[in-house]
Amino acid sequence: MRFPQSAVEWALEVEDRGQARAPGLVDAIAAGAYPALLGRLGREGDAVLALRERARVGLLRRIVEYTAMAAAVAGVAALFSGRHLRFDYDWDARTALPISATGLGLAALGLLIALLLWVRPSRQRSLEGMIAAAVATLSGIGAALLIPGKAADWQMSGWEPYAAVAWGAAALGALSFAAQLVWGVGSADAPPGVPHREALERQWALLPERARARILADREEALHVLADRGMISREEARRRAGSEFGAGTAPLDPR
Repeated sequence: MRFPQSAVEWALEVEDRGQARAPGLVDAIAAGAYPALLGRLGREGDAVLALRERARVGLLRRIVEYTAMAAAVAGVAALFSGRHLRFDYDWDARTALPISATGLGLAALGLLIALLLWVRPSRQRSLEGMIAAAVATLSGIGAALLIPGKAADWQMSGWEPYAAVAWGAAALGALSFAAQLVWGVGSADAPPGVPHREALERQWALLPERARARILADREEALHVLADRGMISREEARRRAGSEFGAGTAPLDPR
């Protein structure tokens, strides 16, 4: 299998085959916002492996987050539906308490996963992401399994501590769901596959020098392509070549 000589050559080949939303790939390369594209080239050794691993862990974290969202929805639905969901029939303390313990155990497991994803070495670590995943997992999964019809039953039966835990888990589940929605909407304005600036800068700092040099060279080549297409001026191409991640590199030669 022949690999392209540069990221830009690869992007142009993909566009020619109609497999990309042109000119998104070249734009991303010109913006310096394409570290993940290195993995598609099969080059750069350790840098590619690190980026692929980061993508895999990012997928696992998303699975945890969306599982928590689904659990929170189920928990809130159980809260407002009560007996209509028939969760509480033929239940007593002997069956309710093991179910509650299972819910808390799964929530603790989710928290452990979130912590492991955060503390693993060679990883771009985000405290906000870890906290969000932990809260969402605890409240969402906990709510889904703690409240199925039992909060009111416990309260009416005098099991006030357990009722308080159940109602609290339900409230946290609702807040978790709302927070996940706000988080998702807040990230929706970012172009697909192009990370936010801060995340990109952290990724850039983790790359070895050889990978950085390759990215800068590809970036200048992409700016040439955009200038040839008339999408930016030659002056703009020269200016952008020496800014952002390209600071200190030679400007593009005018044609």
